[in-house]
Amino acid sequence: MCWEYDVEYTLRRAEEARRAMKEAEDKLKQSKQPAAPAQPGMDPGAKEPVPA
Repeated sequence: MCWEYDVEYTLRRAEEARRAMKEAEDKLKQSKQPAAPAQPGMDPGAKEPVPA
Protein backbone atom coordinates (compact mmCIF):
# COMPACT_ATOMS: atom_id res chain seq x y z
CA MET A 1 0.00 0.00 0.00
CA CYS A 2 2.80 2.46 0.82
CA TRP A 3 4.43 1.75 -2.52
CA GLU A 4 1.21 2.57 -4.37
CA TYR A 5 0.88 5.82 -2.46
CA ASP A 6 4.49 6.73 -3.31
CA VAL A 7 3.87 6.10 -7.01
CA GLU A 8 0.69 8.19 -7.03
CA TYR A 9 2.39 10.99 -5.11
CA THR A 10 5.37 11.00 -7.48
CA LEU A 11 3.14 11.06 -10.55
CA ARG A 12 1.07 13.90 -9.09
CA ARG A 13 4.18 15.95 -8.27
CA ALA A 14 5.62 15.31 -11.75
CA GLU A 15 2.41 16.55 -13.37
CA GLU A 16 2.42 19.67 -11.20
CA ALA A 17 6.04 20.35 -12.12
CA ARG A 18 5.27 19.86 -15.82
CA ARG A 19 2.39 22.35 -15.62
CA ALA A 20 4.54 24.89 -13.78
CA MET A 21 7.30 24.57 -16.38
CA LYS A 22 4.80 25.02 -19.22
CA GLU A 23 3.33 28.13 -17.59
CA ALA A 24 6.78 29.61 -17.04
CA GLU A 25 7.71 28.86 -20.66
CA ASP A 26 4.51 30.53 -21.90
CA LYS A 27 5.18 33.63 -19.79
CA LEU A 28 8.75 33.79 -21.11
CA LYS A 29 7.52 33.57 -24.71
CA GLN A 30 4.99 36.35 -24.08
CA SER A 31 7.57 38.66 -22.54
CA LYS A 32 10.03 38.20 -25.43
CA GLN A 33 7.63 39.63 -28.01
CA PRO A 34 8.67 43.20 -28.90
CA ALA A 35 6.39 45.98 -27.74
CA ALA A 36 6.92 47.94 -30.97
CA PRO A 37 8.03 46.82 -34.40
CA ALA A 38 11.69 47.27 -35.28
CA GLN A 39 12.70 50.37 -37.18
CA PRO A 40 12.59 49.66 -40.93
CA GLY A 41 16.01 51.27 -41.60
CA MET A 42 17.86 49.01 -39.19
CA ASP A 43 19.44 45.82 -40.52
CA PRO A 44 19.77 43.28 -37.67
CA GLY A 45 23.04 41.95 -39.11
CA ALA A 46 24.65 45.38 -39.69
CA LYS A 47 27.26 46.67 -37.28
CA GLU A 48 27.59 50.25 -36.19
CA PRO A 49 30.69 52.02 -37.50
CA VAL A 50 33.46 52.42 -34.96
CA PRO A 51 35.02 55.88 -34.78
CA ALA A 52 38.74 55.86 -35.53
